[in-house]
Amino acid sequence: MGYLTTEIFKKPTFFSILSIIAIIVGIPYGFYGLTLKGGASLGGVLILIGVFIAIIILAIDRGIVSKIKPLKLTLFEILFSIIFLVIYQFREKEIIVDLENYKENYFVVIYNNGKLKNTEIVSRMLFDKKCKVEKNYVVIPNEIKSEYRTKILSPKKWNSLQMRYDSINNCKIEFYNSDLRQINEKEIKSIVEKQIENNNK
Repeated sequence: MGYLTTEIFKKPTFFSILSIIAIIVGIPYGFYGLTLKGGASLGGVLILIGVFIAIIILAIDRGIVSKIKPLKLTLFEILFSIIFLVIYQFREKEIIVDLENYKENYFVVIYNNGKLKNTEIVSRMLFDKKCKVEKNYVVIPNEIKSEYRTKILSPKKWNSLQMRYDSINNCKIEFYNSDLRQINEKEIKSIVEKQIENNNK
């Protein structure tokens, strides 16, 4: 056991340090997550899967470090991580809709069919963008929908975030609301039609 511990901590590298931290922190959090009820227990499963991946990475790292100097391997691992993050950010580009300080109980994302005025969108971080939220809806160009994933940062006052897809007046929409207020399909259509009408003025 002592030999194994020595080998794990000998010649530390970027990946070995991150893996050890992930294992030490992940195991207790993972098992705690398993004790939770319902869908929350899935978080524990995902954490333990992450721990398992960290163990594999640590084993591979320890195997490579016996043949390559730790500093050289660390530089390679940092470079690999940067390249991976850049590629990941490019593939998972997001349009952020920040509703954390939003006061209403519903919000509408409308994908522009070419007849509406788009909401102002600004660049955020590497490849992500952010919508300026000034009303209870945003209008996003339809052509962007295939390139970016819409990410909603839900209001602090909402107990949960419920979302429904629909197509109203030839516009694809995403209707978000809190369980603080249940909204039926007829009311959703009326709300969205009103937003589209206001946008055209």
